[in-house]
Amino acid sequence: MNVSDRQDKRKELAVLGVPGSYLDSWQPRVDNWRHIPYLDTKGMLVKPAGMSVPNQPDDMDSALRRARRGVLPTKPSSSCRCKGCRERDWSDTVVDDEGYLIDAQVRATREAKETIRNGDVAPKPSSGRVITGTKCLDCDYVVTTKKRPSIAMASHRRMKHENVAALDLR
Repeated sequence: MNVSDRQDKRKELAVLGVPGSYLDSWQPRVDNWRHIPYLDTKGMLVKPAGMSVPNQPDDMDSALRRARRGVLPTKPSSSCRCKGCRERDWSDTVVDDEGYLIDAQVRATREAKETIRNGDVAPKPSSGRVITGTKCLDCDYVVTTKKRPSIAMASHRRMKHENVAALDLR
């Protein structure tokens, strides 16, 4: 906010009966951008790199906390020196219509989401846990309950399939 904008706001607030010192106590705000895609605990993309994070506090403490998560006040580019931009393969990265950065990692997570939405079986994780879904992998049992189907499927597999009970690490 420049000087003339601040004076205009002061006049508007004075008309409303608000003291001018109120304007001086406003915390400055700035727009930031994600330099690293935000993934959930399963590795699925939640928020892509290049996404704007508007109206963030501009104090140094908040800026440092956001920087640790890959949210910086500059747009991601090949000339950026942050870790996320340095490690990104810019020859493979494309900017989509919304300004998000689409790279190999984002493509892989989008393909995985589409595979699961289409009803295909998700791959078995490396930890040895059995993936629970709405249809049993060994028989034709289908979970009919809407609440917590993964627990119902785990219970079915423990009760009906003895060899699976040892693999299920719940």
